[in-house]
Amino acid sequence: MKKIEFKRQFFIKDLFIPERVINCFNCIEFESYQIFSYCIENDLFIIPENGFIFIPIKSISDYKSMVKIFNETNICNNSYLYLIIEEQSLLDAVLSTIVDKRFSILITKDLKIDFVKYWNNTIGKEWISKNRIIKKIKIDYPNYDRQINEMISIFNEEFIRFFLLDFDYVSFEKIKIEEIHKLKFWIRNFIGWTKLKDVDSIEIISTPFVRKIFVSDELVLYMDNKKKDIWSFDLMLYLKDDGESMPMRELNLLRKYIDFVPNAMYTESKITNWFLMDYAQCKEIQGSLNEIPLMMGLINRWLYDF
Repeated sequence: MKKIEFKRQFFIKDLFIPERVINCFNCIEFESYQIFSYCIENDLFIIPENGFIFIPIKSISDYKSMVKIFNETNICNNSYLYLIIEEQSLLDAVLSTIVDKRFSILITKDLKIDFVKYWNNTIGKEWISKNRIIKKIKIDYPNYDRQINEMISIFNEEFIRFFLLDFDYVSFEKIKIEEIHKLKFWIRNFIGWTKLKDVDSIEIISTPFVRKIFVSDELVLYMDNKKKDIWSFDLMLYLKDDGESMPMRELNLLRKYIDFVPNAMYTESKITNWFLMDYAQCKEIQGSLNEIPLMMGLINRWLYDF
């Protein structure tokens, strides 16, 4: 009889390798440029293929340091890199400095783009004409009608056509059926307006599939930047561990989210834009990640099933 040799292929220790954890996700937001830099320098993060990376910058020196890191690092050219800017003076300064084609700028609705000023400036024109400025718009109840109108005003006045929508789905959970009809009307009316105005007039940041994580300054991982205790994992605490040496409860907690498959969730609506799915709010509303909440699915369908 031929002797069968068995070679072990699976090791518990490989279930947790600190240097690979963040890269299990393709949509990563860092709390600051400093923690992003720390992760790069300590080999805790490599820009993923087709990834969505969000990095706040607080000064021009942060921006220049970022450019330097990207020049010295093997960066995937087909990733989406967003610099989060929340101060008007910093936005003006960045729009007046060298353009790095690898970056887009994500700003809040309170910041203004002086279109005429920057269009007459070679550097500013380069930023604007290539559509590398995106505005983040929060949409919640009961302010959604005003917030949707603001997007139209921003497009008409500042010529910004890319938006990242941040829906507060929890706020829509207790609305009456008549309010649901009203919300549907406003969303459909908005999409109808974009179709009549120009097919390419307004675009919403989207992706067919996304796995999200937020990296705090303390190197604690959360589902989103609100840092709620719905789910979190202290990566800093286990940097010297592997799957065998760390507590099984913590390993299970981490693997449960890493191995989570978004498009396996039950939904009553076809999901076209997974970027709009908020897993932290899913867990807050449903108590688990088994099903997409009804309003979350309906809003996605209203935006794309036109």
